[in-house]
Amino acid sequence: MLFRSIVAGIGSAIPDRTEPARFRRKYNLHRPFALYLGRVDPNKGCLELFDDFGRYATAHPKGLDLVLIGSSTIEAPAHPRMRHLGFLSDQDKFDALAAADVLIMPSPYESLSMVVLEAWALGKPVLVNGRCDVLRGQCLRSGGGLWYHSPEQFIDGLYTLEASGPAGALLGRQGRDYFRRHYTWPVIDQKYRDLFERLQREQTTPAVERLPGWLARQRRKIGRAHV
Repeated sequence: MLFRSIVAGIGSAIPDRTEPARFRRKYNLHRPFALYLGRVDPNKGCLELFDDFGRYATAHPKGLDLVLIGSSTIEAPAHPRMRHLGFLSDQDKFDALAAADVLIMPSPYESLSMVVLEAWALGKPVLVNGRCDVLRGQCLRSGGGLWYHSPEQFIDGLYTLEASGPAGALLGRQGRDYFRRHYTWPVIDQKYRDLFERLQREQTTPAVERLPGWLARQRRKIGRAHV
């Protein structure tokens, strides 16, 4: 039997308008920053993120700050360039993405990172954990971000993606184009419509020969099966 299938993904509701300046005023942020969105938890790679960012801050005293948004199971370390704002509304979340230079996703276990897609929808580059095949694959296919396997690569990648340089803007545009091609709701909806129309045109369930009943199976001579 032939089965039809599609890889449709999932869409994301992106606001038509964001206000990065509103987010900066509300949380008194005056410096450029990288953003982490998600649960602040060891399983999300946050302990390594704290260590890696501490090394980056030492290597680049005038570089990016780090803002963390999300509920937490651990406390973020006290660091002059690191702030954890806790769980915020969707409006604040999208304003934060629009205000950030880059989104960092340190988790090694993601199956599909919605916040990475949302960052691309707003034209922001991403820096992801290279040990996660899914995140690395998304960056390869989209051209929308970089990945790292070591603290040194984290430092170099974050420095490369600062908005003051040309690479971040280019990768952000490529990520936005990738999102528009594959993850807007009209694209997802059309994939399902195309599948349903194809199923209507094709016979997906071939006729199956009925098996003989109990009495017929007791006969000494049974006819050849039709192959």
